[in-house]
Amino acid sequence: MKNTLALVLMVFGSFGVFADCSSEYLKDNDYKKFSVCREIEAQADADTRKQNELERETRQMEALRNKLTQVCETYGYVPESIDACISQEINHRNALEELEKKFAWELSLIKQERQIVSSEIVPEEKTDERGFIEKVITDVIAGYPAAKLEAQKKQEAYNRGVRQGQAAQRARCNNQQGNC
Repeated sequence: MKNTLALVLMVFGSFGVFADCSSEYLKDNDYKKFSVCREIEAQADADTRKQNELERETRQMEALRNKLTQVCETYGYVPESIDACISQEINHRNALEELEKKFAWELSLIKQERQIVSSEIVPEEKTDERGFIEKVITDVIAGYPAAKLEAQKKQEAYNRGVRQGQAAQRARCNNQQGNC
């Protein structure tokens, strides 16, 4: 069992944070010192990560300051008053971020209200509207052949009247001998 634990610790130790501890304390099989060493190395890794994060944030701040300095110089500020300009730009950016957050929040409220309103609409009303439209369409389709026949009869009557009127006109013209 001790050999298995030592082997496991050596394998894990060789892959990560515990490489120094595993090689130093496993030879002596002093597991208490090994766990203390592991905790120290874990804390050192955490400190290293925090330090790297701070350095990254510092670089970002410097990059932002350089960018804002360039912006202020394009506005015509002289080096003596650049700090005031940078401060104003930061305030403007913060105000803009707050407005964007407020806008996003209001937009989410509007979306929520629309969802509430759309969920409050009773599906029966939609069914009634749909039923009404279906009834109208059904009536139109059912009445189409009769309406078409009625329209044909009216058109034939109109055409007969036109033909009769033309025939009467010709008869008058024939009786008057060319004064048509």
